[in-house]
Amino acid sequence: MSSLMSIRISSKKNELYEFWDAEDFDEARIDILAERRAKGAREDYDKEINAKLSKLERAENYGNLTHRFAPKQMQAAKWIWKEFGDDFADVMTDNGLNREKADELAKVIL
Repeated sequence: MSSLMSIRISSKKNELYEFWDAEDFDEARIDILAERRAKGAREDYDKEINAKLSKLERAENYGNLTHRFAPKQMQAAKWIWKEFGDDFADVMTDNGLNREKADELAKVIL
């Protein structure tokens, strides 16, 4: 049974608040219930938003780490290709994979 359905609207005055009309008292109870429901909905929404922000923050941190390690990865890749010999040294450049050189070597090797 819904909380709103459990609210009894009566034509009598509430004994505790005799200065209120029954309608005023019932309206206040409805407002309190509505605020509770709205608060619950806001909390659920806040949890959802915080989860999304957490994902964005993790993605941003990953991006920052990637930029930090990218030069070291590129240096390692260039070193590895150079270790295969002088013919392979130009496969990796500071700008990344040299496709022309890789294609040329692939034709020779394969």
